[in-house]
Amino acid sequence: MYELYVNSKNQNKRYNITKIVESVNTSFHRIGTASKMEFPVLKDNIVIYHEGDCVEFYDDGEPAFKGYVFTKTINEKNEIKTVIYDQLRYLKAKQSYAFKGESLKQIITIIANQFKLQVGEIEDIPYTTPYIYHEDESLFDIITYHINQAKLQLGTEINFFDNFGKLTVKRADNMISKYKIGIGSFASGYNYKTDIDSNTYNFIKLVQPNKSTGKADLYLAESEENIKRWGVLQYYEVMNENLNAAQIKEYLKLLFHYSNKVFRSLKLEAVGIPGLRAGNTIYIDIPTIGDISINKALLIDSVTHKYKNSDHTMSLEMVVR
Repeated sequence: MYELYVNSKNQNKRYNITKIVESVNTSFHRIGTASKMEFPVLKDNIVIYHEGDCVEFYDDGEPAFKGYVFTKTINEKNEIKTVIYDQLRYLKAKQSYAFKGESLKQIITIIANQFKLQVGEIEDIPYTTPYIYHEDESLFDIITYHINQAKLQLGTEINFFDNFGKLTVKRADNMISKYKIGIGSFASGYNYKTDIDSNTYNFIKLVQPNKSTGKADLYLAESEENIKRWGVLQYYEVMNENLNAAQIKEYLKLLFHYSNKVFRSLKLEAVGIPGLRAGNTIYIDIPTIGDISINKALLIDSVTHKYKNSDHTMSLEMVVR
């Protein structure tokens, strides 16, 4: 069972609204967006809350979501559809920063302190940024850039998320679920997709401005075999002028290794598992699915939990590597 509380600043009250909310959806994404909660509640003169008020959600007694009211929509039935986002929503703000020599933890802490956000556990990631100037970029894009650079250097996935009101960074291999999902075991249906449409590149071109020559230095990687197979799928990026040749070559190597392949994804409908979120790794067992059999742990890219009265279901999206 779930519990739902709203903390009204104007009324200076904490309301338990569990019994008057019949359905709740929570959505968690690993990359690029804040987590979201939605629920409808019947308007009355007892529970009063406004935009900016804090909402807390507990799943089987465990803290599962904490966020802030951003929109309220009322209909002719006096139902108020409420949308709540976690702290990551505030990272949509734009700002300019210059960094040189900071760690991932220092970068996130600097940004969080300026925008009055709470910081929780940030794992020690062996990453130090070279000089880089972010001009008028969203805070989310700035942090994501450094997360991605650290991920390429580390060679493993890194998760950045809000953990019940605190910005958190963890390696994916430290977020392994104890559960196993398969047909006949939690899962009720699936869709499996292969594609070269989203993140596949078989020709990578990196250029770096060279002030001394007035031209640009060029770094290339290509797969003739996959160009014949798929056509030319080019990735182009202008590199920061403060990076040296060795750094760019290493980045090129890692990027090409990641991009020069068919990407596979899996969507699952399943019985809800309390506490499961994007960034968790979970064991999947679905034999003979498309061109492969899946019998291994997969990283969850997004998960939506749907609660209606005593029912709890979920939709998962994962990249199959």
